[in-house]
Amino acid sequence: KKVPPAVVEQLLKRDPAIADAVVRGDRRPYLTALLVPNPAALAAYAAQQGLEPRAPAALVRHPQVLAWYREILTTRQRDQAPFEQVKRFTLLETPFSQASGELTPTMKVRRQIIAQRYSAQIEAMYQA
Repeated sequence: KKVPPAVVEQLLKRDPAIADAVVRGDRRPYLTALLVPNPAALAAYAAQQGLEPRAPAALVRHPQVLAWYREILTTRQRDQAPFEQVKRFTLLETPFSQASGELTPTMKVRRQIIAQRYSAQIEAMYQA
């Protein structure tokens, strides 16, 4: 079934822990997402859980942080049909930016560039 990615992205970005999201799934068996964590929310969660202060690059791979984001996705998507739900996700270390060409001057996501730049991460979500 066809699912507009922007609808799912807006749903996910309503959570304060998610700064940005790009959903992929065209001609694939399920939806996946590249998530940019909100740095302040990520740091607050790490402090609350007693995780030693780490760079965001280390935190986005921490099993406890990944479980927290899985819980966020489950909660956010509970009213969605199964085919509209993101099944796998990857937390990104750095936010999307205009300087890297991932955002337009009006702050819209350039899906083609993101798909090319993060193709390895996207494929890994479908291989796992």
